[in-house]
Amino acid sequence: MSTAPAAITARILELENVTLTPHYGAGAIEAREECVITVVGAIEAIVRGFWPPFPINRDVRPRFPLRPWAELRET
Repeated sequence: MSTAPAAITARILELENVTLTPHYGAGAIEAREECVITVVGAIEAIVRGFWPPFPINRDVRPRFPLRPWAELRET
């Protein structure tokens, strides 16, 4: 993005944990396909008893024990 929209303040642009992308980026077919693959992989991991590869809230306590995702890659 070469220029920021006026609604974005300078403070937001300085934050290290913020990534700005054009809104239409997620609309690409390749991005949607990758999203589906990622979501299906996360569901498969949970069904097989593993944490998903990219948990959003790491403080969540599952109802049943889950093994680390890294161990799934070894199976």
